[in-house]
Amino acid sequence: MSNSKNIINLFGSGWSKRKSYIGYVDDKLNTLSNYKFNICFENQKNISGYVTEKIIDSFLAQWVPIYFGSSDICKLVPFKAFIDFRNFSSYDDLYNYIYNMPYNTWVTYINNGQLFLKSKHYHKFLPKHFINSIIGYL
Repeated sequence: MSNSKNIINLFGSGWSKRKSYIGYVDDKLNTLSNYKFNICFENQKNISGYVTEKIIDSFLAQWVPIYFGSSDICKLVPFKAFIDFRNFSSYDDLYNYIYNMPYNTWVTYINNGQLFLKSKHYHKFLPKHFINSIIGYL
């Protein structure tokens, strides 16, 4: 991905020695709202149901998520709303896909993400659902 060093920006901790490092942000959604894609790699992969805020934040900010994590993500989030990193054999293949993506394809991903946010499936990711789940175990 040698061509990508000027188009990828890294935020947060652990990246300070990378050329693409920008720094910390106070408002993640506002700062990143000007981007088209978001790398959403979970800290754990192939764990059923393990989905963090990363992909949800992408939908809220209207980015196309590039997701790698839960083994059953397609049961939780419509597969047409995100790019599944597992479908690419290399970072270069992924880069070529997003670099050459037609605008209409990008808009379709965005629209599918917005439809997800309006669906009953999104409610599983809201704090109220999490709290009710915890209370159910008590």
